[in-house]
Amino acid sequence: PNYFSYVFKKKYGISPSRYRRGTVNENAETFPT
Repeated sequence: PNYFSYVFKKKYGISPSRYRRGTVNENAETFPT
């Protein structure tokens, strides 16, 4: 198993790939241009 993904998911509650995608969407929604 991927240890980084396991620890990351435990800390943030989502997988790294979803986090990277999510941050872009969240930033766009939180700070609309």
